[in-house]
Amino acid sequence: LSSNAGSRPQPEAKLRDWISRQSELFDNGRGILDPPAHFSMRFEDFPPSSSGNRHVTTAKNVFYLIDRWGDLRNVLELAYPRLQGGLSAWDDEQLCLLYVSNSVLPGRIFGDPFTGQIAAFATVFGRLDDRSRMVVAYFPHQAHGQITDPLRHDNKGMAIMAELTDLLVFHAGVGLDLQKGRWI
Repeated sequence: LSSNAGSRPQPEAKLRDWISRQSELFDNGRGILDPPAHFSMRFEDFPPSSSGNRHVTTAKNVFYLIDRWGDLRNVLELAYPRLQGGLSAWDDEQLCLLYVSNSVLPGRIFGDPFTGQIAAFATVFGRLDDRSRMVVAYFPHQAHGQITDPLRHDNKGMAIMAELTDLLVFHAGVGLDLQKGRWI
């Protein structure tokens, strides 16, 4: 759905700071997970750009239409074995919309432009489509510890996510079923 998605390489000092802050946020949310997850984001995992900055982009596009939730579920469980058995609440045959956010800056996922993008696409392709789609938002560089209470939606980003998405997947394969307020 999204073309010409590019990489905006980030300055090394900022990226190091963001990774450190994500690690702290991850540690803050460690006690709520069963099975446990492990923080594995490393500065070296972000490839250098020709300008000396670092690429943070993980996917060519931001949005993907998927014909079967079961196919995406299998990929998520393969990438993150801790999710096995935790994603079975949804019908494998359901259509799916996957949103990928490449942001590393803590908290950025709950503000514009990210909430505006997901609100538009999740509404058009997830809620207004003739056949409803499950909506999954994937944040590979964001720690789940940014959400202190999954049932509390006191900022615009969380309110939009709770209204329009079914599942959030954070760094290390930490899932959040927003419809039930359940950590996976």
